[in-house]
Amino acid sequence: MFTTPELNELQLITSAARLSSYPQHLGTTNAAEAYGAYMWSMAVSTAFSPVIHALEVGFRNVLNHELSSHYGNDWFQQWVITDANALRASGKIALNQKSTGERLISDAIKKITKRDFPNGAPPTYRPAWQRVLAEMTFGFWVNFLVKRFWDVNHKTKLWPNHTVAVFPGAPPSMGAVGALYSAFTEMVDIRNRIHHHEPLWKHHTVNSCSDALTYLNGQLASALTKLDYLGRGQRSALEKYGVIAAIEELCKPSAFNRFVGRDIGYSKTYKRTKKDLGLLRKNANDSDCVWVTSENGKVVQLVIRNGNRRFF
Repeated sequence: MFTTPELNELQLITSAARLSSYPQHLGTTNAAEAYGAYMWSMAVSTAFSPVIHALEVGFRNVLNHELSSHYGNDWFQQWVITDANALRASGKIALNQKSTGERLISDAIKKITKRDFPNGAPPTYRPAWQRVLAEMTFGFWVNFLVKRFWDVNHKTKLWPNHTVAVFPGAPPSMGAVGALYSAFTEMVDIRNRIHHHEPLWKHHTVNSCSDALTYLNGQLASALTKLDYLGRGQRSALEKYGVIAAIEELCKPSAFNRFVGRDIGYSKTYKRTKKDLGLLRKNANDSDCVWVTSENGKVVQLVIRNGNRRFF
């Protein structure tokens, strides 16, 4: 797969510390396998990205659509300021101190302003709230689910007033204070792991490749459940385009073994493969994935995207 000098260069660039997790937790037995497992880990994170993207953008837009219709386009600033004033009044932050939410909004406005006017903005300039909204982080939006924004008895705050409208697919158990916050904080963690290049499989329960695959499949199921809370057909869209099938395929032992260069059990000639693919096309379900190894050792992922018009 790699010559020794090539592998040494790859290890140097990647760093020994980053690669050390793979023999320790996933059972790789040499440097080539460890680097292959590292590439597998990156492929898994890449495959997960569309799901987390759908969650982050969907959560933000559904929240904004519902709450802006009640409180105006700057609803999130209104609620952040109200919350910050309550924190100052209770002594949880100093009177002259900005809350985390206030600081994030202020930083977003400064960033947009500098981008639009590198040499200084007119005194009356203020970016549109829709642009400020797009700058805010996933964690910023999830923070609106904390206890301070709930008022179960008098219903004077965001929740549970708007729970059904924002989370039409959530079960009644998610109506408990803190339940939705905990559920979506897990998704923020996955998002941050992807964007900070940390392995998604890493967890205190993972001590083998089998553990890692079980954990990743659990993470996928959890993310899809959160998508279902938001409703609006996002899971169906991801299924239609093969996104979920691609993640599921990567989270199988055969995919891991293929990346680390272990024997996957058999190989086929081009003619035999062509014949087998013809049979597969006739009998495949929507969004099925297969891995095909060619005679020169190259491996190709084929996705059948639509059952009515099957193609690879």
